[in-house]
Amino acid sequence: TKVKEFLLHHEAPELRALYAGVLAPYEEALAQAQRAYDAKPNAFTLYQLGAKTTLITESVRLLEASVKLAVDEGRGYEVVRNACWLTQRLVLQGNYQSAASWGEWTLAEFDKRELKDNQSRLDVLNAWAYARILCGELAGLEPLLAENIIHLEVAYPSLARLFRSTLGDYLIACSRPLEALVHYEVNLADAPRYQVAAAIHDLTRGLLEVGKIDEALEISKRAPHLLENESP
Repeated sequence: TKVKEFLLHHEAPELRALYAGVLAPYEEALAQAQRAYDAKPNAFTLYQLGAKTTLITESVRLLEASVKLAVDEGRGYEVVRNACWLTQRLVLQGNYQSAASWGEWTLAEFDKRELKDNQSRLDVLNAWAYARILCGELAGLEPLLAENIIHLEVAYPSLARLFRSTLGDYLIACSRPLEALVHYEVNLADAPRYQVAAAIHDLTRGLLEVGKIDEALEISKRAPHLLENESP
């Protein structure tokens, strides 16, 4: 409330960009990010604008520009953070080869710069692994995904579910759907309210892979009701 009140009377572009990224209501966030960028174009405000842009092609374009701008400005943390978001948006765009390339570059930058944002590193590691699966580059992924699930179970259960989902996708790609189904079932059993729909999506796919059509139909009917009040 104090931040919103302050922004009513001050332009404060970087605070406004942060507000857009963290506190602003969904319907307000994009306009606030655009206003912040218009007032002060830099790597941070451009990143927030790219992150809040809903058109995926435009979001990718803005985030790629934000990485290059962060490099020019010499802002090491912003280089990596912006590249993390770019990698994940490339996955959503279906541009898996670019996502794999950017993910590999971002992970190398994390290590080179010795950054300690472990959660962001794990986010991009998962996106990189998923992109590689979709490109058919499977070598070495199974132990990497499995080890991270074990390490994340207590500290970051949400990330553990994400890695378990990706491991399930890896097993599907390796024609091991029964093993994948076990991971999808665990995710659905453990999922909080906001992750149930994604878990149902995975489990439905796994059931189809093993020929359990009636079960897939039954469980998929639950998803629309769970998504009624979610953002687009």
